[in-house]
Amino acid sequence: MDYKEKYGAWAVVTGASSGIGEAFSNFFAKNGMDIVLISNEDDELKIVSKRLEQEHKISTITLCVDLSDPARYTEITPAIQNLDIGVLANNVSFGRSGDFLNFTMDEYSKMIELNAHSYIWLTYMVLPKLIKKNKGALLFTSSMNAMAPNGGSAVYTATKGFELYFGCALWDELKNTKIDVLNVLPGPTRTRFQERAGTTTAKIAMSAQELVEGMVPFLGKEMFYIPGQKNRLLAKSMHCFSFTQKVKLASHLHHYLLHENPKAGFFRIMFEGIKAAFG
Repeated sequence: MDYKEKYGAWAVVTGASSGIGEAFSNFFAKNGMDIVLISNEDDELKIVSKRLEQEHKISTITLCVDLSDPARYTEITPAIQNLDIGVLANNVSFGRSGDFLNFTMDEYSKMIELNAHSYIWLTYMVLPKLIKKNKGALLFTSSMNAMAPNGGSAVYTATKGFELYFGCALWDELKNTKIDVLNVLPGPTRTRFQERAGTTTAKIAMSAQELVEGMVPFLGKEMFYIPGQKNRLLAKSMHCFSFTQKVKLASHLHHYLLHENPKAGFFRIMFEGIKAAFG
């Protein structure tokens, strides 16, 4: 697939210094697109930028911007306003695991700014460019956590639900155009997210690169993409439960995988989820 021809010359990626954001950047660079790398980690951004330019012979722009601070958003405008942007990957986020009152309002305000407001702002800025040329792609990295509220991660789960609803609504608004919208709902993934959230990485976690490569059959064809066959099976099984049962199941698995038994295999996870749903 010639993504540069299909969408445009540049991909804008948030959270691009590591994890899924770095994997998105690598994917589009490998397919010939130039990349605007946005993150609040300056040293890591420079490393990723240098590697992409050397490996894929593309151009990059690095923007060290903390998107949890809306006063910094305007630093992005002059850097991208004259570019032929083809892809926007709204990917950056952070979370916290624990009871609601365990964290400060300052942490929650930054989480909402980063996980919700930045998605709106960047989309509002980029979408007119895509509409004008009637081509492009919008990617929204949500989470399987968006499928049901999680006790022990209340605000983070709510922001993931926002991202999913926002992205799906835009998919409907743009379905009669040549602008592709894909909502990505990762399950456990090996990134630095867990380290920042104060949790462990589940045994069933997949790599960020595997996650991004797997989206190819879904981009331009589906409204959302759940990476990994086992994750898709788990998501499909959620339809068998009432909303109350979904909340009990999701909340228990959140705690179980991150704190009790991160080495659990798929069938053990399914058993624990069903037990919680009917408990």
